[in-house]
Amino acid sequence: MISSTDWQKKLLDSLKCYKSTAPYYIETLSFIEFCIYDDSASVGDLNSNVLKKICAYLDIDTKIQQLSNMSLDLPDVAAPDEWACYISKAVGAGVYSNAPGGQHLFDADYYAKNNIILEFYRPVPLEYPTPGFSFEPGLSIIDSLMWVGCSALSDWCHDKPFAPVSSSRKILQSKG
Repeated sequence: MISSTDWQKKLLDSLKCYKSTAPYYIETLSFIEFCIYDDSASVGDLNSNVLKKICAYLDIDTKIQQLSNMSLDLPDVAAPDEWACYISKAVGAGVYSNAPGGQHLFDADYYAKNNIILEFYRPVPLEYPTPGFSFEPGLSIIDSLMWVGCSALSDWCHDKPFAPVSSSRKILQSKG
């Protein structure tokens, strides 16, 4: 069990720098404790549970599943960009969305041949004051919660915080 280690205390101690200045320190610290003091048996379970708790906290309605618990019929080996296509097909998804960082790894024609729309989105930056600290864009969900709080961050998340970078919708439409 991962709960038998001292990592939770180290994480909480590392957040003390927010204590005297971040307006949502107590609220955020309480939420983080709720997230990390968990009976998860593995890091994968903990990650899934934390993601589910964050989504619920921010009122984001999305289904989160661990691939290892899904019993999907997937090949043993595939090229790096094929995994997402295999998984998308196995769960019946018609669209695969990803951040743009690995865009060069994906073959849009391959996805189109498999009737999967391939989309890439870049997060719209969230900027907020951090008195006494230098603002670091995209630092972490913890930093955002410390400075803007749950309600304001939830509102921001619901205002479409992603900008399209590219999509293979035109490729599929022209082949259809």
